[in-house]
Amino acid sequence: MKKQTLIIAIIVISSIAGSCNKEDETEQLPPITQTGANTFGFVFDGVVFTPTDSNSRGFGIDGGGTSGISVFGDYSGTEHYSNRIEGKRYTNIKNVRVINVYIYQVAEIGVGVYNLGAYNIREGYKQPYNNYISIYAKSPTTGSWTEYYSYENSGEINVTRKDEDNVVFSGTFYARLRSNDGEIVEVTQGRFDIDKKEMNN
Repeated sequence: MKKQTLIIAIIVISSIAGSCNKEDETEQLPPITQTGANTFGFVFDGVVFTPTDSNSRGFGIDGGGTSGISVFGDYSGTEHYSNRIEGKRYTNIKNVRVINVYIYQVAEIGVGVYNLGAYNIREGYKQPYNNYISIYAKSPTTGSWTEYYSYENSGEINVTRKDEDNVVFSGTFYARLRSNDGEIVEVTQGRFDIDKKEMNN
């Protein structure tokens, strides 16, 4: 009887420890903020995506090496000046490797809703003159790694803050994205809070 009680106790303790580990490893979206916190995240096929640095353990901690989040400026000094946020997972890759969120003319337009268009590259592989989102992700139906792109009116980016110096910008996004084979997937609960000056230091 004592032996049976001991075995049951070990099983109960093991399952509690296992569930605690699962909870610890469950990734959560960063809060929606407008402070320049340099956070980014979204949900794809029920799984949370946040960027991870090249030597992170995969949960957004003890980062370093190559950053998992970058911001690129395109058409600087022109009426087409825009920003592209690139989020990557270098470690603990789940179902998305990389996402690009391109906000066309954000410096000029500022706060507002940006309707998504298609990713049609211009000459020399320049960014298009419109807003778009693209991801490289695992297909929910086939399991193969696939490129997906936004298309006309397939979602929106809502910029909720843009400071006068074009350094801090924040917002949310959602999108339906389509592969070259016509498979449509969704990105939901997207959010970003960027401080370019802090990010580039």
